[in-house]
Amino acid sequence: MHSPHAFATNSHDDDQQSGGGDTPAAESGGRLVEAHGGRAHPIPDLGLTLGRDPACDVVVEGAEVSRRHAVIKRTLFGYSVSDTSTNGTYVNGRRVEGAQVLGPDDELRVGEARFRFEADPGTFERAADLLRAFPPAPRPASEAEDEGEADPAVTLVPDESAVRQES
Repeated sequence: MHSPHAFATNSHDDDQQSGGGDTPAAESGGRLVEAHGGRAHPIPDLGLTLGRDPACDVVVEGAEVSRRHAVIKRTLFGYSVSDTSTNGTYVNGRRVEGAQVLGPDDELRVGEARFRFEADPGTFERAADLLRAFPPAPRPASEAEDEGEADPAVTLVPDESAVRQES
């Protein structure tokens, strides 16, 4: 059975279907699933482009679809969609103004084509790549001593003007 909308993909993951992986979204990525036909389009690290142009990752045909209609990328806040069209990109029936963060099961509409956004549940665990980028700040010696782990390289000395001298 063919969908009423024409789709093509330039993705090399043509055989991959939706169904959730064993790793969190930061590792496995999100995916865009066609409402008609259920074909999944994994969102690569560099983002997923949708539009009429054959160079787009997901080609969507229709007079109201721009050549490069929308882009979905992973950001610090999760996945977001940016509307790069003049005709509008819609999430859950509302027009996207600039960019919008996507949530699980959000419906994305480009022209007449409808998609469902899927991603594995996020976690509140610290991301290893962010921890390497921002090493922890040294703590004051008094805090570290309270926990039994004084840092010999860091010692805070009180401001001499704050010390009251008795005569």
